[in-house]
Amino acid sequence: MSYSGSPASAPAEVNPPSKVLHVRNVAPETSNDELLGFVQQFGGVQGIVFLAKFNQALIEVDSVATATSIVTYNRTNPVYMRNRELRFSYSKSQSINSQQLQGGPHSARQGPQPGPAGHHILLCTIYNPLFNITVEVLYAIMSPYGNLQRIVIFNKNGVQALVEFDNPASAFQAKTALDGKDIYAGSCTLKIEYSKADKLNVHANTDKTRDYTNPSLPTGPAAPGMMGYPAAGAGPSDYYGRGMGGMSYGGEGMGRTVLIVYGLDEARMNVDAIFNVFCLYGNVVKIKLLPTKKGSALVQMGDNNMADMALQHLNNAELFGQ
Repeated sequence: MSYSGSPASAPAEVNPPSKVLHVRNVAPETSNDELLGFVQQFGGVQGIVFLAKFNQALIEVDSVATATSIVTYNRTNPVYMRNRELRFSYSKSQSINSQQLQGGPHSARQGPQPGPAGHHILLCTIYNPLFNITVEVLYAIMSPYGNLQRIVIFNKNGVQALVEFDNPASAFQAKTALDGKDIYAGSCTLKIEYSKADKLNVHANTDKTRDYTNPSLPTGPAAPGMMGYPAAGAGPSDYYGRGMGGMSYGGEGMGRTVLIVYGLDEARMNVDAIFNVFCLYGNVVKIKLLPTKKGSALVQMGDNNMADMALQHLNNAELFGQ
């Protein structure tokens, strides 16, 4: 759902103000939670009735003042849901009757219900991250849906990010519009869920962490292990000062997701250090140090693309002078 473009001509108000709203042009697949996500930013909801046969809905809010705020807002701000522009007006009814709420002939469903209206932080997992994901990238795609407070990008299950909005409705709109979409064509696919966190803690404004409410925080590069994904052409020297030894694909039967890494400094390059380097290029499934071949390791990446990118950027690089 989004608010953009010019609103279609709204029908002239012929009914007196009521705390029951008449919503037109509702897509059949629209859910209670989707309507709640928009309406609850103005006030409480007492009930929802879907008139599926007519692509309409009735929503009873907590007061006439709340209903007026929504109708007034919609006069100058289009509201899109499921690629349809919704139109809000006063209903001729002053309340939704019990027969409707209990399941009348038009497929009634009652609200409010527990749902996304209570969450304002999104957990975003980026699949197939062929391009660099920074706070600027996420801000560009998320900010049209509301005011962003903080963003934290990290590597846990591949590249993930927590995005904090200033209100639940904005978070809901962003999730509805962007879940399952590609940031770049054919890559960087978003899976968006709700986070249970109440607030994100950001200690520095970097390309991977940003607090938009506190621009006075220290600035600098992101810390190792919190990088996300380097841009094409960028090597580990851009982040660590020095690089890493050579590597190749694993032997027969290992598949293209397994890389053999050699020339490692055994005193410094343990499993954690290797993970911190390779997680920049995707999900690291497994790392095995080779006891019979000193300074070597097997690194299994999440898929062939991740292994290809790691090989491209790290092969014959130097780390700690080796």
